[in-house]
Amino acid sequence: MIILAAILSLLACTLLALSQRKHWKKVAGTELAVHASKAIRVCGWLLLVAAWVLCIIGEGVSFAALILPLLIATASFITALILGFQPKLLTPLAGVFKR
Repeated sequence: MIILAAILSLLACTLLALSQRKHWKKVAGTELAVHASKAIRVCGWLLLVAAWVLCIIGEGVSFAALILPLLIATASFITALILGFQPKLLTPLAGVFKR
């Protein structure tokens, strides 16, 4: 469960970063529509909630309160590295929200 929660956290942090115009333009090369930004942000937050639920199911509330912030911090760091050095790796993910 923790591995799945880690994957969901990484995906959530990446989506939350892509909901910002600056990061979207770097990855997709186009402008980000307002409705797309909101949809991406909602998906990111829903994935974080799903990761939290998986942590609670897998480890219990007390350990989930410890592990989830660590997963989010690690996912944010990985997202920052990808955006800084290889933003085109996120192009397939951005393509899901392009219209």
